[in-house]
Parts: sequence; C-alpha cells; structure tokens
Amino acid sequence: MLIVKRTGLDVFGLLGRCSRDSSPVVVLHTASGDISIRVEIATTPGQLRRGLMWRSEMADDEGMLFVFAEEKPRRFWMKNTPLPLDIMFIDSS
Repeated sequence: MLIVKRTGLDVFGLLGRCSRDSSPVVVLHTASGDISIRVEIATTPGQLRRGLMWRSEMADDEGMLFVFAEEKPRRFWMKNTPLPLDIMFIDSS
C-alpha cells in the first residue's frame, strides 16, 4: 500500500503506463531494480476513509495510492483489513 502526501509532489508524474486492465502503475526505482505496482487511487473522503477495508485478497503487485491535498503527519488504522500490508510514505522531497 502506498500512502502519498502531495505538497509540491507531482503525484500523477509517479504513475507510469497503464496496465492491460487500465489500472495506473507506480514504478519504484530501487537498488535491486524497478518494481511496478498497479494502484487504485484514493482521493475522495470516502475512498480515503474506506481504504482497503474488507478486502480479502490482493495480488502482490497491487496497492492503493492515497493522495492528500496537504503534507502533514498522518495516522492510519488498518481496521477490518485482514490482508498483510506494507506501507510507504512519500513526501515532496
């Protein structure tokens, strides 16, 4: 799961080509090579609040990108989320 704080960050510039099912793709460049993650984008209050609640499955190359209008510390509660998740915070720097 990707969590993005968006002041000065071109969030949509992070998105690569769309996959065969038209999901946006975030490409992470690491020392071990590139990692492509198909993402759902959460921008509305309802999407941000619901997140990945009640999901029972998700592929290893899938995630959710949370986009916020301002950059500030965030807290996340993984309520009703039975999936094992990784979380990444991305800021403007």
